[in-house]
Order: sequence, then C-alpha cells, then structure tokens
Amino acid sequence: MGAVHGVVLKYVALVAVASAGAYAAPRESLARRGLLIVAATNLVIVALFVLDRGTSLLGKSAKTGKAPWYYALPWMGFVAPTWLYTWVHTKLGSNCGIPEATEVAAGWWLGGRYEVERESV
Repeated sequence: MGAVHGVVLKYVALVAVASAGAYAAPRESLARRGLLIVAATNLVIVALFVLDRGTSLLGKSAKTGKAPWYYALPWMGFVAPTWLYTWVHTKLGSNCGIPEATEVAAGWWLGGRYEVERESV
C-alpha cells in the first residue's frame, strides 16, 4: 500500500500547484479556469485513491484494466499531466539505463505505458 500512497502524493502536489497557479492567474482568464479544472479533477482522483474506489468511475474495465479512449475527455485534467509525467519519467529513466518494463517471471512483464517501445530482448 505504500507505493499507492507515494503515487497519490504526486496528485496532491498537482492539486497544490494548480491551485496556486489559479490563485495567481488573472480572475477571468482561460488559464485560471484550466488550472481550476486540473485542481478539482485531481482532488477527486486523490479522494478516489485514498478511498480505494472509483476505477469504474474512470471508465476502466475491472476485467481487463483498460479504459476506452473517450474516458480521457472528462478526466483530461488528470490524464494529460499523468501522461506527461509518465513520458518524462520514462525518458529520464531509459537515459539512465532503467528499462521501460521488467520480466518478473517467464512471460510476465511489469511496465508502464511505454513498455511497447522497448526493444526485443
């Protein structure tokens, strides 16, 4: 459970940064509205993480763990920063020799969304 709590702190920080940015942005600006959407969306995500609920609300299948492409639309304030963070984290890790995926047992791989980009072993 510690890893999940570590992950949720990333979203707590995003809520704080987006909220501070919204506070600093001009009152009627598009940037302020966007930052408020990001803050509110990630606040919901944090609550769902802590309550250990909500993957079905995000549109994920309990059977496959996948979500349809259109789930990203209402959750864009969560999805876009997560995809950006994952991309940066993967690129920095691969530059340091950390693989995108690891074979933990014969035929069983653990990896992120960029696992498909790894070269065949």
